[in-house]
Amino acid sequence: MTNRRGIRVRAAAGIAVLSLVAAGCSGGGDRLPSASPAPAPTAAADGTPVPTPAPAALAKFYDQKLSWSACGGGFQCTKVKVPIDYEKPAGATLNLSVTRLRTNGKRLGSLLLNPGGPGASGVGYLQAAYRGITEPVRANYDLVSFDPRGVGKSKPIDCVTDSQLDEFLSADVTMDNANDVAAWDRIAKRFAAGCKQRTGPLLGKVDTDNVARDLDVLRGVLGDEKLHYLGYSYGTYIGARYAELFPANVGRMVLDGAIDPALSAVDLSLAQAKGFQIAWEAFVADCLKDKKDCQIGSKRGEIETRLRGMLAAADSKPLRSRSGRPVPEAMATLGVVSALYSTQRWEFLRAALLAAYNGDGTGLLYLADAYLQRNDRGGFPDNSNEAIYAVNCLDRPFTGTPEQIQAEVPRFREASPLFGEFIAWSLLPCTYWPVQPAQEPGPVTGAGAAPIVVIGTTRDPATPYEWAKVLAEQLESGIFVSHDGDGHTVYGDDNRCINRLVEDYLVNGEAPRDGVECD
Repeated sequence: MTNRRGIRVRAAAGIAVLSLVAAGCSGGGDRLPSASPAPAPTAAADGTPVPTPAPAALAKFYDQKLSWSACGGGFQCTKVKVPIDYEKPAGATLNLSVTRLRTNGKRLGSLLLNPGGPGASGVGYLQAAYRGITEPVRANYDLVSFDPRGVGKSKPIDCVTDSQLDEFLSADVTMDNANDVAAWDRIAKRFAAGCKQRTGPLLGKVDTDNVARDLDVLRGVLGDEKLHYLGYSYGTYIGARYAELFPANVGRMVLDGAIDPALSAVDLSLAQAKGFQIAWEAFVADCLKDKKDCQIGSKRGEIETRLRGMLAAADSKPLRSRSGRPVPEAMATLGVVSALYSTQRWEFLRAALLAAYNGDGTGLLYLADAYLQRNDRGGFPDNSNEAIYAVNCLDRPFTGTPEQIQAEVPRFREASPLFGEFIAWSLLPCTYWPVQPAQEPGPVTGAGAAPIVVIGTTRDPATPYEWAKVLAEQLESGIFVSHDGDGHTVYGDDNRCINRLVEDYLVNGEAPRDGVECD
Protein backbone atom coordinates (compact mmCIF):
# COMPACT_ATOMS: atom_id res chain seq x y z
CA MET A 1 0.00 0.00 0.00
CA THR A 2 0.90 3.66 -0.15
CA ASN A 3 1.11 5.26 3.21
CA ARG A 4 -1.66 3.45 5.04
CA ARG A 5 -3.49 6.65 5.91
CA GLY A 6 -2.95 8.30 2.61
CA ILE A 7 -2.34 12.06 2.79
CA ARG A 8 0.08 12.64 -0.01
CA VAL A 9 1.87 15.60 -1.52
CA ARG A 10 2.97 15.34 -5.13
CA ALA A 11 0.78 12.45 -6.08
CA ALA A 12 -1.75 14.21 -3.96
CA ALA A 13 -1.81 17.09 -6.28
CA GLY A 14 0.43 18.92 -4.01
CA ILE A 15 -2.64 20.76 -2.97
CA ALA A 16 -2.10 19.48 0.43
CA VAL A 17 -4.16 16.54 -0.20
CA LEU A 18 -7.42 17.52 1.21
CA SER A 19 -10.53 19.17 0.38
CA LEU A 20 -14.07 20.39 0.58
CA VAL A 21 -17.03 21.32 -1.63
CA ALA A 22 -20.10 19.59 -2.79
CA ALA A 23 -22.10 18.65 -5.76
CA GLY A 24 -24.21 21.60 -6.70
CA CYS A 25 -27.89 21.43 -7.42
CA SER A 26 -30.74 22.96 -9.28
CA GLY A 27 -34.41 22.16 -9.29
CA GLY A 28 -36.65 20.49 -11.81
CA GLY A 29 -37.72 17.04 -12.94
CA ASP A 30 -36.55 14.24 -10.68
CA ARG A 31 -33.78 16.30 -9.12
CA LEU A 32 -33.44 16.32 -5.36
CA PRO A 33 -33.07 19.43 -3.25
CA SER A 34 -29.51 20.25 -2.22
CA ALA A 35 -28.15 18.27 0.68
CA SER A 36 -26.25 21.31 1.95
CA PRO A 37 -27.07 23.09 4.17
CA ALA A 38 -28.40 20.16 6.16
CA PRO A 39 -31.94 20.18 7.51
CA ALA A 40 -32.26 20.80 11.21
CA PRO A 41 -32.42 17.40 12.91
CA THR A 42 -35.55 16.51 14.81
CA ALA A 43 -35.33 15.01 18.27
CA ALA A 44 -37.02 12.26 20.22
CA ALA A 45 -38.68 12.94 23.57
CA ASP A 46 -35.37 12.35 25.36
CA GLY A 47 -33.60 14.90 23.17
CA THR A 48 -31.76 12.32 21.04
CA PRO A 49 -31.60 13.36 17.36
CA VAL A 50 -33.84 11.26 15.13
CA PRO A 51 -32.02 9.96 12.01
CA THR A 52 -32.80 11.87 8.84
CA PRO A 53 -34.99 9.73 6.56
CA ALA A 54 -33.75 9.10 3.03
CA PRO A 55 -35.55 11.06 0.29
CA ALA A 56 -38.18 9.00 -1.49
CA ALA A 57 -36.30 9.35 -4.78
CA LEU A 58 -33.36 7.48 -3.22
CA ALA A 59 -35.38 4.68 -1.61
CA LYS A 60 -34.28 2.11 -4.19
CA PHE A 61 -30.66 2.67 -3.17
CA TYR A 62 -31.25 2.58 0.59
CA ASP A 63 -33.53 -0.46 0.30
CA GLN A 64 -31.27 -2.61 -1.89
CA LYS A 65 -30.42 -6.06 -0.57
CA LEU A 66 -26.77 -6.99 -0.47
CA SER A 67 -25.32 -10.26 -1.67
CA TRP A 68 -22.10 -10.97 0.22
CA SER A 69 -19.54 -13.52 -0.95
CA ALA A 70 -16.32 -14.80 0.60
CA CYS A 71 -13.24 -13.03 -0.78
CA GLY A 72 -10.38 -14.56 1.21
CA GLY A 73 -8.94 -14.22 4.68
CA GLY A 74 -12.32 -14.33 6.37
CA PHE A 75 -13.52 -11.24 4.50
CA GLN A 76 -16.75 -10.86 2.62
CA CYS A 77 -17.21 -8.62 -0.42
CA THR A 78 -20.19 -7.09 -2.18
CA LYS A 79 -21.25 -4.25 -4.48
CA VAL A 80 -23.50 -1.35 -3.49
CA LYS A 81 -25.28 0.63 -6.19
CA VAL A 82 -25.38 4.44 -5.89
CA PRO A 83 -26.38 7.19 -8.32
CA ILE A 84 -23.57 8.98 -10.10
CA ASP A 85 -25.53 12.23 -9.67
CA TYR A 86 -27.64 12.48 -6.52
CA GLU A 87 -29.63 15.29 -8.13
CA LYS A 88 -30.66 12.81 -10.86
CA PRO A 89 -31.26 9.54 -8.99
CA ALA A 90 -33.09 8.04 -11.96
CA GLY A 91 -29.99 8.46 -14.09
CA ALA A 92 -26.73 6.55 -14.39
CA THR A 93 -25.41 4.53 -11.46
CA LEU A 94 -22.13 3.00 -10.31
CA ASN A 95 -21.25 0.07 -8.08
CA LEU A 96 -19.15 0.68 -4.99
CA SER A 97 -16.75 -2.11 -4.04
CA VAL A 98 -17.28 -2.96 -0.35
CA THR A 99 -15.65 -5.41 2.05
CA ARG A 100 -16.30 -6.40 5.65
CA LEU A 101 -14.86 -8.53 8.44
CA ARG A 102 -17.59 -9.72 10.75
CA THR A 103 -17.08 -9.79 14.49
CA ASN A 104 -17.47 -12.95 16.55
CA GLY A 105 -18.16 -10.89 19.65
CA LYS A 106 -20.99 -8.73 20.92
CA ARG A 107 -21.92 -6.75 17.82
CA LEU A 108 -22.63 -3.04 18.30
CA GLY A 109 -23.06 -2.47 14.57
CA SER A 110 -20.82 -1.71 11.61
CA LEU A 111 -17.73 0.49 11.88
CA LEU A 112 -17.09 2.19 8.54
CA LEU A 113 -13.44 3.04 7.87
CA ASN A 114 -11.61 5.22 5.38
CA PRO A 115 -7.78 5.23 5.26
CA GLY A 116 -7.32 8.58 3.49
CA GLY A 117 -5.98 9.68 0.15
CA PRO A 118 -7.96 10.88 -1.64
CA GLY A 119 -7.51 7.86 -3.85
CA ALA A 120 -6.68 5.15 -1.32
CA SER A 121 -8.56 1.86 -1.62
CA GLY A 122 -10.57 1.19 1.51
CA VAL A 123 -11.01 -2.43 0.46
CA GLY A 124 -7.27 -2.96 0.11
CA TYR A 125 -6.56 -1.11 3.33
CA LEU A 126 -8.95 -3.10 5.49
CA GLN A 127 -7.94 -6.47 4.09
CA ALA A 128 -4.23 -5.71 4.55
CA ALA A 129 -4.22 -3.73 7.79
CA TYR A 130 -7.29 -4.68 9.83
CA ARG A 131 -5.09 -5.80 12.72
CA GLY A 132 -4.18 -2.14 13.19
CA ILE A 133 -7.69 -1.73 14.58
CA THR A 134 -7.31 -2.62 18.24
CA GLU A 135 -8.86 -5.86 19.50
CA PRO A 136 -11.66 -4.37 21.66
CA VAL A 137 -12.97 -2.49 18.63
CA ARG A 138 -12.68 -5.52 16.33
CA ALA A 139 -14.53 -7.60 18.92
CA ASN A 140 -17.53 -5.26 18.96
CA TYR A 141 -17.99 -4.16 15.35
CA ASP A 142 -18.20 -5.57 11.88
CA LEU A 143 -15.33 -3.71 10.20
CA VAL A 144 -16.45 -2.33 6.84
CA SER A 145 -14.62 -0.32 4.21
CA PHE A 146 -15.11 0.60 0.57
CA ASP A 147 -13.40 2.03 -2.46
CA PRO A 148 -14.87 5.54 -2.81
CA ARG A 149 -16.39 6.48 -6.16
CA GLY A 150 -13.69 6.86 -8.80
CA VAL A 151 -11.20 4.83 -6.75
CA GLY A 152 -9.91 1.27 -7.02
CA LYS A 153 -12.73 -1.03 -8.10
CA SER A 154 -15.49 1.59 -7.78
CA LYS A 155 -15.58 2.83 -11.40
CA PRO A 156 -12.00 4.12 -11.31
CA ILE A 157 -10.93 7.49 -12.66
CA ASP A 158 -8.48 7.17 -15.57
CA CYS A 159 -6.41 10.05 -16.95
CA VAL A 160 -3.27 8.92 -18.79
CA THR A 161 -1.30 5.85 -19.78
CA ASP A 162 1.19 4.39 -17.32
CA SER A 163 4.13 5.82 -19.27
CA GLN A 164 2.51 9.27 -19.29
CA LEU A 165 1.79 8.97 -15.57
CA ASP A 166 5.43 8.07 -14.98
CA GLU A 167 6.46 11.25 -16.84
CA PHE A 168 3.91 13.29 -14.88
CA LEU A 169 5.14 12.07 -11.49
CA SER A 170 8.83 12.41 -12.41
CA ALA A 171 8.50 15.90 -13.90
CA ASP A 172 10.78 18.68 -12.69
CA VAL A 173 8.82 21.10 -10.53
CA THR A 174 11.71 23.19 -9.26
CA MET A 175 11.95 25.76 -12.00
CA ASP A 176 15.39 26.84 -13.17
CA ASN A 177 14.23 28.61 -16.33
CA ALA A 178 11.30 29.25 -18.68
CA ASN A 179 11.83 25.90 -20.41
CA ASP A 180 11.20 24.07 -17.13
CA VAL A 181 7.96 26.01 -16.63
CA ALA A 182 6.81 25.33 -20.19
CA ALA A 183 7.53 21.60 -19.87
CA TRP A 184 5.59 21.24 -16.62
CA ASP A 185 2.74 23.36 -18.03
CA ARG A 186 2.47 21.03 -21.03
CA ILE A 187 2.45 17.89 -18.86
CA ALA A 188 -0.13 19.35 -16.45
CA LYS A 189 -2.47 20.32 -19.31
CA ARG A 190 -2.21 16.85 -20.87
CA PHE A 191 -3.00 15.18 -17.55
CA ALA A 192 -6.10 17.31 -16.92
CA ALA A 193 -7.40 16.89 -20.48
CA GLY A 194 -6.80 13.14 -20.32
CA CYS A 195 -8.94 12.85 -17.18
CA LYS A 196 -11.94 14.29 -19.02
CA GLN A 197 -11.37 12.29 -22.18
CA ARG A 198 -10.80 8.92 -20.49
CA THR A 199 -13.25 9.22 -17.58
CA GLY A 200 -16.29 11.09 -18.84
CA PRO A 201 -19.18 12.52 -16.73
CA LEU A 202 -18.13 10.79 -13.49
CA LEU A 203 -15.17 13.18 -13.31
CA GLY A 204 -17.44 15.97 -12.09
CA LYS A 205 -19.06 13.82 -9.39
CA VAL A 206 -16.16 12.47 -7.32
CA ASP A 207 -16.09 15.33 -4.82
CA THR A 208 -16.19 14.55 -1.12
CA ASP A 209 -19.82 15.53 -0.58
CA ASN A 210 -20.86 12.83 -3.03
CA VAL A 211 -18.64 10.34 -1.17
CA ALA A 212 -20.38 11.38 2.07
CA ARG A 213 -23.76 10.73 0.43
CA ASP A 214 -22.51 7.29 -0.64
CA LEU A 215 -21.47 6.71 2.97
CA ASP A 216 -25.02 7.31 4.13
CA VAL A 217 -26.35 4.83 1.59
CA LEU A 218 -23.84 2.30 2.97
CA ARG A 219 -25.09 3.01 6.50
CA GLY A 220 -28.62 2.37 5.36
CA VAL A 221 -28.02 -0.86 3.45
CA LEU A 222 -25.94 -2.23 6.33
CA GLY A 223 -28.97 -1.77 8.57
CA ASP A 224 -27.42 0.76 10.96
CA GLU A 225 -29.58 3.57 12.32
CA LYS A 226 -26.48 5.68 12.99
CA LEU A 227 -23.10 5.82 11.26
CA HIS A 228 -20.17 4.66 13.38
CA TYR A 229 -17.06 5.85 11.58
CA LEU A 230 -13.27 5.93 11.84
CA GLY A 231 -11.52 8.18 9.33
CA TYR A 232 -7.82 8.83 8.93
CA SER A 233 -6.25 11.79 7.15
CA TYR A 234 -8.42 12.71 4.12
CA GLY A 235 -10.95 10.30 5.62
CA THR A 236 -11.48 12.88 8.37
CA TYR A 237 -12.74 15.27 5.73
CA ILE A 238 -15.26 12.68 4.54
CA GLY A 239 -16.43 12.34 8.14
CA ALA A 240 -16.66 16.10 8.66
CA ARG A 241 -18.69 16.58 5.48
CA TYR A 242 -20.92 13.67 6.49
CA ALA A 243 -21.58 15.38 9.82
CA GLU A 244 -22.50 18.57 7.95
CA LEU A 245 -24.88 16.80 5.57
CA PHE A 246 -26.35 14.18 7.94
CA PRO A 247 -25.80 15.40 11.52
CA ALA A 248 -28.70 13.40 12.96
CA ASN A 249 -27.23 10.21 11.49
CA VAL A 250 -23.84 10.54 13.21
CA GLY A 251 -23.15 7.80 15.76
CA ARG A 252 -19.69 7.33 17.27
CA MET A 253 -17.19 9.10 15.02
CA VAL A 254 -13.39 9.37 15.38
CA LEU A 255 -11.29 11.53 13.04
CA ASP A 256 -7.52 10.98 13.26
CA GLY A 257 -5.07 13.31 11.50
CA ALA A 258 -7.69 15.90 10.71
CA ILE A 259 -8.07 18.55 8.03
CA ASP A 260 -9.23 22.16 8.31
CA PRO A 261 -12.08 22.28 5.78
CA ALA A 262 -12.06 26.07 5.43
CA LEU A 263 -8.57 26.65 4.01
CA SER A 264 -7.93 27.46 0.34
CA ALA A 265 -5.80 25.20 -1.81
CA VAL A 266 -2.85 27.58 -1.48
CA ASP A 267 -3.10 27.93 2.30
CA LEU A 268 -3.51 24.19 2.75
CA SER A 269 -0.46 23.52 0.62
CA LEU A 270 1.51 26.15 2.49
CA ALA A 271 0.63 24.57 5.84
CA GLN A 272 1.59 21.15 4.57
CA ALA A 273 4.94 22.43 3.31
CA LYS A 274 5.61 23.73 6.80
CA GLY A 275 4.47 20.39 8.27
CA PHE A 276 6.96 18.40 6.21
CA GLN A 277 9.73 20.84 7.11
CA ILE A 278 8.94 20.34 10.80
CA ALA A 279 8.94 16.56 10.30
CA TRP A 280 12.32 16.76 8.52
CA GLU A 281 13.76 18.75 11.43
CA ALA A 282 12.43 16.15 13.88
CA PHE A 283 14.09 13.42 11.79
CA VAL A 284 17.40 15.32 11.88
CA ALA A 285 17.15 15.95 15.63
CA ASP A 286 16.52 12.26 16.20
CA CYS A 287 19.58 11.34 14.14
CA LEU A 288 21.77 13.80 16.03
CA LYS A 289 20.88 12.34 19.41
CA ASP A 290 23.84 10.05 18.80
CA LYS A 291 26.26 11.96 16.61
CA LYS A 292 28.58 8.97 16.28
CA ASP A 293 25.77 6.99 14.70
CA CYS A 294 24.41 9.82 12.52
CA GLN A 295 26.41 9.22 9.37
CA ILE A 296 24.45 11.73 7.26
CA GLY A 297 26.09 14.65 9.11
CA SER A 298 27.20 15.99 12.47
CA LYS A 299 25.15 19.21 12.55
CA ARG A 300 21.65 20.21 11.52
CA GLY A 301 22.93 22.79 9.02
CA GLU A 302 25.35 20.33 7.50
CA ILE A 303 22.67 17.66 7.02
CA GLU A 304 20.26 20.09 5.37
CA THR A 305 22.98 21.51 3.13
CA ARG A 306 23.93 18.02 1.98
CA LEU A 307 20.29 17.21 1.18
CA ARG A 308 19.82 20.42 -0.80
CA GLY A 309 23.04 19.74 -2.68
CA MET A 310 22.03 16.18 -3.51
CA LEU A 311 18.61 17.27 -4.79
CA ALA A 312 20.15 20.06 -6.88
CA ALA A 313 22.60 17.58 -8.38
CA ALA A 314 19.75 15.16 -9.18
CA ASP A 315 17.96 18.03 -10.94
CA SER A 316 20.90 18.37 -13.31
CA LYS A 317 21.85 14.70 -13.52
CA PRO A 318 19.55 12.01 -12.07
CA LEU A 319 21.00 9.65 -9.50
CA ARG A 320 21.72 6.10 -10.59
CA SER A 321 19.92 3.07 -9.16
CA ARG A 322 20.66 -0.63 -9.07
CA SER A 323 17.61 -1.26 -11.27
CA GLY A 324 19.08 0.94 -13.98
CA ARG A 325 16.27 3.49 -13.68
CA PRO A 326 17.42 7.08 -13.27
CA VAL A 327 16.30 8.89 -10.10
CA PRO A 328 15.50 12.53 -10.92
CA GLU A 329 14.97 15.25 -8.33
CA ALA A 330 11.22 14.66 -8.13
CA MET A 331 11.64 10.97 -7.26
CA ALA A 332 14.40 11.69 -4.75
CA THR A 333 12.22 14.34 -3.07
CA LEU A 334 9.23 12.00 -2.93
CA GLY A 335 11.42 9.34 -1.36
CA VAL A 336 12.36 11.72 1.45
CA VAL A 337 8.77 12.93 1.88
CA SER A 338 7.34 9.40 2.06
CA ALA A 339 9.75 8.41 4.82
CA LEU A 340 8.66 11.37 6.95
CA TYR A 341 5.19 9.91 7.38
CA SER A 342 6.35 7.44 10.01
CA THR A 343 9.23 7.22 12.48
CA GLN A 344 9.47 3.53 11.53
CA ARG A 345 10.97 4.63 8.20
CA TRP A 346 13.58 7.00 9.61
CA GLU A 347 16.37 4.43 9.90
CA PHE A 348 15.84 3.38 6.29
CA LEU A 349 15.84 7.03 5.23
CA ARG A 350 19.23 7.59 6.87
CA ALA A 351 20.72 4.72 4.85
CA ALA A 352 19.01 5.87 1.66
CA LEU A 353 20.33 9.41 2.07
CA LEU A 354 23.86 8.23 2.78
CA ALA A 355 23.80 6.21 -0.44
CA ALA A 356 22.27 9.11 -2.38
CA TYR A 357 25.06 11.43 -1.27
CA ASN A 358 27.35 8.97 -3.05
CA GLY A 359 25.22 9.01 -6.20
CA ASP A 360 23.11 5.89 -5.54
CA GLY A 361 19.38 6.72 -5.40
CA THR A 362 18.17 3.12 -5.05
CA GLY A 363 16.80 3.56 -1.54
CA LEU A 364 15.04 6.83 -2.31
CA LEU A 365 13.56 5.33 -5.46
CA TYR A 366 12.24 2.39 -3.45
CA LEU A 367 10.52 4.78 -1.03
CA ALA A 368 9.07 6.85 -3.87
CA ASP A 369 7.78 3.80 -5.75
CA ALA A 370 6.08 2.46 -2.62
CA TYR A 371 4.50 5.88 -2.08
CA LEU A 372 3.25 6.06 -5.66
CA GLN A 373 2.25 2.38 -5.93
CA ARG A 374 4.57 1.92 -8.92
CA ASN A 375 5.90 -1.55 -9.64
CA ASP A 376 9.34 -2.37 -11.04
CA ARG A 377 7.85 -2.87 -14.51
CA GLY A 378 6.69 0.73 -14.67
CA GLY A 379 3.05 -0.08 -14.04
CA PHE A 380 0.61 1.37 -11.50
CA PRO A 381 -1.68 -1.36 -10.13
CA ASP A 382 -4.16 1.19 -8.76
CA ASN A 383 -5.39 4.61 -9.84
CA SER A 384 -4.59 6.54 -6.66
CA ASN A 385 -2.27 9.00 -8.42
CA GLU A 386 -5.09 10.04 -10.75
CA ALA A 387 -8.03 9.87 -8.36
CA ILE A 388 -6.32 12.12 -5.85
CA TYR A 389 -6.22 14.98 -8.34
CA ALA A 390 -9.78 14.34 -9.47
CA VAL A 391 -11.07 14.74 -5.91
CA ASN A 392 -8.80 17.57 -4.80
CA CYS A 393 -9.37 19.75 -7.84
CA LEU A 394 -13.14 19.60 -7.22
CA ASP A 395 -13.01 19.92 -3.46
CA ARG A 396 -10.51 22.74 -3.29
CA PRO A 397 -10.27 24.49 -6.66
CA PHE A 398 -7.19 26.34 -7.83
CA THR A 399 -7.01 28.57 -10.90
CA GLY A 400 -3.61 30.25 -10.59
CA THR A 401 -1.47 30.76 -13.66
CA PRO A 402 2.18 29.69 -13.82
CA GLU A 403 3.08 33.34 -13.23
CA GLN A 404 0.92 33.44 -10.11
CA ILE A 405 2.45 30.24 -8.78
CA GLN A 406 5.91 31.67 -9.36
CA ALA A 407 4.89 34.71 -7.31
CA GLU A 408 3.87 32.40 -4.45
CA VAL A 409 7.11 30.40 -4.45
CA PRO A 410 8.95 32.71 -1.99
CA ARG A 411 6.24 32.15 0.61
CA PHE A 412 6.45 28.41 0.09
CA ARG A 413 10.25 28.46 0.36
CA GLU A 414 9.93 30.40 3.61
CA ALA A 415 7.58 27.72 4.96
CA SER A 416 9.89 24.94 3.75
CA PRO A 417 13.30 25.63 2.22
CA LEU A 418 13.46 21.95 1.26
CA PHE A 419 10.00 21.12 -0.04
CA GLY A 420 8.20 24.43 -0.54
CA GLU A 421 8.83 25.05 -4.24
CA PHE A 422 8.10 21.40 -5.05
CA ILE A 423 4.70 21.63 -3.34
CA ALA A 424 3.84 25.05 -4.82
CA TRP A 425 4.29 23.94 -8.43
CA SER A 426 2.28 20.78 -7.81
CA LEU A 427 -0.81 23.01 -7.72
CA LEU A 428 -0.68 23.62 -11.46
CA PRO A 429 -2.76 20.69 -12.85
CA CYS A 430 -5.87 21.97 -11.05
CA THR A 431 -5.55 25.22 -13.01
CA TYR A 432 -6.56 23.29 -16.12
CA TRP A 433 -9.17 21.06 -14.52
CA PRO A 434 -11.93 20.39 -17.09
CA VAL A 435 -14.88 20.27 -14.66
CA GLN A 436 -15.88 23.00 -12.26
CA PRO A 437 -16.74 22.69 -8.56
CA ALA A 438 -20.08 23.91 -7.21
CA GLN A 439 -18.81 25.81 -4.16
CA GLU A 440 -15.73 27.05 -2.36
CA PRO A 441 -14.13 25.65 0.82
CA GLY A 442 -15.72 26.65 4.11
CA PRO A 443 -16.06 25.62 7.74
CA VAL A 444 -18.31 22.82 8.97
CA THR A 445 -20.38 22.75 12.16
CA GLY A 446 -22.26 19.44 12.12
CA ALA A 447 -24.99 21.10 14.17
CA GLY A 448 -26.89 18.49 16.14
CA ALA A 449 -24.39 15.65 15.67
CA ALA A 450 -23.30 13.31 18.45
CA PRO A 451 -19.82 13.91 19.93
CA ILE A 452 -17.07 13.70 17.30
CA VAL A 453 -13.55 12.90 18.53
CA VAL A 454 -10.81 14.73 16.59
CA ILE A 455 -7.18 13.65 17.09
CA GLY A 456 -4.16 15.81 16.24
CA THR A 457 -0.46 14.86 16.43
CA THR A 458 1.96 17.70 17.20
CA ARG A 459 4.50 16.90 14.46
CA ASP A 460 2.25 15.26 11.89
CA PRO A 461 3.82 16.19 8.53
CA ALA A 462 0.80 15.76 6.27
CA THR A 463 -2.09 16.98 8.40
CA PRO A 464 -0.62 19.65 10.69
CA TYR A 465 -1.65 19.69 14.34
CA GLU A 466 -3.42 23.03 14.04
CA TRP A 467 -5.86 21.57 11.51
CA ALA A 468 -7.23 19.13 14.08
CA LYS A 469 -7.61 21.89 16.66
CA VAL A 470 -9.48 24.06 14.17
CA LEU A 471 -11.78 21.25 13.02
CA ALA A 472 -12.68 20.37 16.62
CA GLU A 473 -13.51 24.03 17.22
CA GLN A 474 -15.62 24.28 14.06
CA LEU A 475 -17.71 21.21 14.92
CA GLU A 476 -20.35 22.03 17.51
CA SER A 477 -19.85 18.60 19.09
CA GLY A 478 -16.11 18.37 18.42
CA ILE A 479 -13.83 16.94 21.12
CA PHE A 480 -10.12 17.61 20.64
CA VAL A 481 -7.56 14.98 21.63
CA SER A 482 -3.89 16.00 21.52
CA HIS A 483 -1.02 13.60 20.85
CA ASP A 484 2.54 14.83 21.39
CA GLY A 485 4.49 12.86 18.85
CA ASP A 486 5.80 12.31 15.32
CA GLY A 487 4.31 10.69 12.26
CA HIS A 488 1.01 10.80 10.41
CA THR A 489 -2.00 9.69 12.54
CA VAL A 490 -1.75 7.64 15.70
CA TYR A 491 -4.70 5.38 16.59
CA GLY A 492 -3.78 1.73 16.16
CA ASP A 493 -0.07 2.33 16.68
CA ASP A 494 1.65 1.80 20.03
CA ASN A 495 0.20 4.76 21.95
CA ARG A 496 -1.83 3.16 24.74
CA CYS A 497 -3.35 6.47 25.80
CA ILE A 498 -4.84 7.22 22.38
CA ASN A 499 -5.90 3.62 21.83
CA ARG A 500 -7.70 3.48 25.16
CA LEU A 501 -9.54 6.77 24.55
CA VAL A 502 -10.72 5.61 21.13
CA GLU A 503 -11.76 2.21 22.47
CA ASP A 504 -13.69 3.75 25.36
CA TYR A 505 -15.65 5.89 22.94
CA LEU A 506 -16.27 3.41 20.12
CA VAL A 507 -17.04 0.46 22.41
CA ASN A 508 -18.53 2.04 25.54
CA GLY A 509 -19.78 5.37 24.22
CA GLU A 510 -17.61 7.24 26.76
CA ALA A 511 -16.36 10.38 25.02
CA PRO A 512 -13.00 11.74 26.22
CA ARG A 513 -12.64 15.12 27.89
CA ASP A 514 -12.14 17.93 25.40
CA GLY A 515 -8.48 18.93 25.24
CA VAL A 516 -7.12 15.75 26.82
CA GLU A 517 -3.42 15.20 26.07
CA CYS A 518 -1.57 11.97 25.31
CA ASP A 519 2.24 11.78 25.11
